[in-house]
Formats: sequence, C-alpha cells, structure tokens
Amino acid sequence: MKRLLTCTTILFLAMLWLASATNDQSKTQATLRTDEMTFSNQIVRLMQNHCQRCHHQGGHAPFSMTTYEEAYPYARAIKSAVSARRMPQSVSARLDTGCGDADTFEGPRRLTASEIAMLVEWVDAGAPEGNRKDLPPPMTFDDGHDYDWRAGEPDLKLDNGPNGFRVPASLNKDFFRRFPIKTNYESDRYFISFEAQVGTGDLGRQINVVHHVTLFIDPTCGSLDHEKRFAASNPQIPGTGFEGEFTYPTSLVGMWFPGTNPIVLPAGLGIKVPRGACLIMEVHYTTWQPEIVMDKTAIGIRWAREPVYYERVATRVNNKNFVIPAGAKHYEVNATKTFADPITIYSMAPHMHQFGTDFIAEALLPNGDKRCLIDVEYDFKHQGNYLLKQPIRLPGGTTIKVRAFYDNTDDFPRQLNHPPIDIPFGPVSDKEMCQITVGLTNENARLHPSSPTLSTIRVKDEMLFVTGSDLRPGAFIEINGKLLKDTQLDDRQSYVFSPDEWREVTADNADCCCASKAGAANAAVTNPLSDLLNLTATHLQGVTASCNCTEVCGEPRPMRIAVVNPDGGRTQTRRFVWRDTEGRGDRSQR
Repeated sequence: MKRLLTCTTILFLAMLWLASATNDQSKTQATLRTDEMTFSNQIVRLMQNHCQRCHHQGGHAPFSMTTYEEAYPYARAIKSAVSARRMPQSVSARLDTGCGDADTFEGPRRLTASEIAMLVEWVDAGAPEGNRKDLPPPMTFDDGHDYDWRAGEPDLKLDNGPNGFRVPASLNKDFFRRFPIKTNYESDRYFISFEAQVGTGDLGRQINVVHHVTLFIDPTCGSLDHEKRFAASNPQIPGTGFEGEFTYPTSLVGMWFPGTNPIVLPAGLGIKVPRGACLIMEVHYTTWQPEIVMDKTAIGIRWAREPVYYERVATRVNNKNFVIPAGAKHYEVNATKTFADPITIYSMAPHMHQFGTDFIAEALLPNGDKRCLIDVEYDFKHQGNYLLKQPIRLPGGTTIKVRAFYDNTDDFPRQLNHPPIDIPFGPVSDKEMCQITVGLTNENARLHPSSPTLSTIRVKDEMLFVTGSDLRPGAFIEINGKLLKDTQLDDRQSYVFSPDEWREVTADNADCCCASKAGAANAAVTNPLSDLLNLTATHLQGVTASCNCTEVCGEPRPMRIAVVNPDGGRTQTRRFVWRDTEGRGDRSQR
C-alpha cells in the first residue's frame, strides 16, 4: 500500500510539473531551444536586412524589433504578417522567380519563400533566443526626432503647408494628396538626390499616417490650376493640395517609403527641372487612426554640384487601348517600346490600378535573347519605384515588353462593381492602366556641361562678389558646401554676388568656435559642449576643426568658395579669408 501511495504521489507531482511546463511556453523554454533556428543566429540577421529600418526605437513602425526582448512578444504576429505577405510593407517585387533576387534592388524588403519558412520555423519552435554570443553587431539609425536629412541638407524643400496638413480621424480609407510648388529659377537645372521626412507634431511618431511619398515634375504647372479647381469643389477632406489623376504631362522622379534610403543618383547623372516648372509632392495618407493628426511631411532635394554628363529621364512604356472584359480572371495586356540607342536603366516603377494582379517587364534584345527586368505581385496600395543596385545596360534596338495581368471576377477582393462590368483604360482608379516608368539614360546623348572659372573674390558694400568666366544664369555661389539662394548674376555675366545670405553662412562659422589661445574662458560653440570651461588644447583643436574656422577668436575665418552653374559645372574652389576689422568697408582676398 505504501509503495502504491508513493508511486501515486510521484505520478501526481510529475503531472503537475508537466502541466506547469506546458502552460509556460515562454521565453525561458524558448531560450533553451538553441539547436535549430534562433533569434541570436539567423532571425536577427533577417530582421536587420528586412525589418529594423522601420522597427527600431523612434522608427516609423509601431514597435521595435532590434532585440530579443522587443521581438519576442510579437513573434506570432510576425509569423502571421509575413506568411500573408502583409509585411515587409510597400514592396512587392518577387525575388525568387528567376527575375531578380535580394541583390537586385535597393532595399526591396520582400522576403523569399525560404526566409518566410525560417521565421515560421522559429515561431513554431517557441521563438528561441539562442546563444547571445551569436548576435551580430547592432544596427545604428540616424533618423531620431531631429529628422536629420540623410543625403545632406536640402537645397530646396517642399512641404504640405506652413502648419502641416490636417489628416482626419477614423475615415477608414486611404487617400492621395498632391501638393504643388512652383520653381522660379532662371534656367533649367539638375538635381541629384531626393528624400522625404514625415512628422506628426505633438502626437509623436508612433501615430503614422503616411504610407509613402512620391515626387513628380510638372513642366507646364497644370497642377496649380488643378489645386484651385479642387479647392472650389467642396472636397470631403479640406486643406491645401488636391486629389485626382493628372490631366497634363508629368514625369515621375521617385517614391520614398518609410525605412528606405534617399534616392541618390550616381556621379555624372542628374534629373532636369525645366525652367519655371512645378514640383508635386504626393502623400499617400491613411485614416484608420482614432486621432486627428497634423502631418508635417517634407521632401528635400539637392542640386548638382558636379558636372552632369547624362540626364536621367523617366520614360513610359504603356498601352492606352484595351478593355478588360467582365468576368475575366487572368486577363493579359501588353505594351512595348523599342529604343534605337543603347540605354542604361536605373529604376522601374510599374503602375496599374485596383484590378491589377501581376506585372512582368522584360527586355527583348536585338540578337533574339530575352532578359527579365522585374516581376511584381501587384497591389495598388503597395506600389514601388524599384532602384537597381547595379544598373542594367541594354544595346540599341532593345524592346521593353510589359505583360500586365488583371482580375475582373466577382469574387476578386478589390472588385469595385457587383456584378462586374467591362473596365476600359483610364487615368482614374476605377478604370485601369498598363504602364511602367523606366528611369534611364541614353548612352548616345552625352551632355556637355559648362566649365566656369573663378578669378577674384571680394567683399564690398556688405556684399560678396565673385568674378569669373562662363558664369551662367541661375548660378549659385557655394560657401563651405552651402549654395547661396540669393546669388545674382550681373547683366554682362562676368560676376555673381550675394547681398545677404553670405553673411549668415559666415556668421554660422564664426559663432561655432571662438576660443582664446589659453583655451577656455570665451569659448562659444554652436552645438554646446558640456564642459567648455575645461577645454584642453586637444579639445580645442577638435572643436575648431569641426567648425571650419580658425583656431583663435579674433583671427580671420576662412571660407571655401566656388561658383556652381545650373548644369553642375563648377569653378575651382578657393580659400577666402574675410577680415572684418571695422565692421564695414572693403575686404580683399588673401
């Protein structure tokens, strides 16, 4: 009897322990499973490649995934999102069909089938942490709450109004708002980078209403009249900007998605903004949040500072003559364009509307060979401008062919009409389009940028004058890398001058380091240091080097000055020291 009681007790205790262990499939148990897929080994590396650019502290996503402690609570949600391909968000180019891979596009953030299987295996195994010694170095991020521009301080900024744009709450739909701005430059000019920043004011960055941002060039400024007509139509969502399709010529520059890098063109390339053109910032907003949000989104571009030898143009390959029959499930529409000259492709942006499902573009080479360019699982709300890591060079005589597929059946999730009706071509989203915008250069269309020279620099009557040759309308004086927007060219085009802005740039440099030879009492730094009164000689050298000014207060402060023409042609850079001993009068070059 005693033996039976003992066995029963042992069995009972074992059952209690087993139940406790079963109910506690938590971090403790997960950490013990280190023999297979673990966070510290495979999973964190996958998240660094595809997730953490948005999912980090202060990032655009609603939670961080940089550490195991942060990622573990969301393990099952992560599995669900990646299995359904809801995440990674915004890009849908297939990477495992033989038409591109993870090294084809910049930041594709689409998982391959094997990567999805890795995440599923990890979660199904209890999301084990593994050995922390396996962890790679953590990623660093430079997009804190000061919203630094990653491509450099912009020369031109476009925004959605001085106070931002009021995004309504709980409309439970997406909308596209377009904000035009007119340029007033004296000639065509080229820019080399484009990026966007989003902000939601006092509500903080965790309330994200911006899906993506797109930049267009409007050569005729038809967008200005469009905005006026839209404002007069008593729109559902009031405010600056407009909605609706373009009915005038525009060209796509590029798209920015949360977490992606700025678009920066290779050296020698530029995108032309025609004289007097408008730029249009389109913002894809969501309205699922419960609060009204004052969004402060802006686009920044930087003008060319080096000669532009090739214009990166946006060329459309499209078909405007088709109808998708009602009830058609996998209806194919084709478009082709042949290029007589050799071209180099840098980007591709497929475009359809609500009924689009798949989009394939391929190059038909003159020797009969075929090369796949892009294969997209299309989603109207997750469009992308795909930037190639390695440009694709194609010979003259190449034809780009588009194969676009549509679903117009009654059970299609994005079906707008019940029962279905025939869907013709049309620029509005209840019709359809078949188009790819290709960012490319024509290798036979080399430009011949200007070659200006610099002769003299001087200050007179509180203005900075720079003389030289081959100075063009629209030229900028550049001081320490900053282009002076108030630069003016004289009628004979023999000199440029800055009435005011040059002093602001000089003052910025002067304020940043004013310190005595003894090293301390009068230190004044633009970015305040915590212990200025204890600066050593080593510290002082570091401060002055970072500020581009001289080593002691009261000495002349050098400037690096050049002139940059609108085509990127620039003069030599000259070191200029401004001696301001009396506060007025002439100063000369040294």
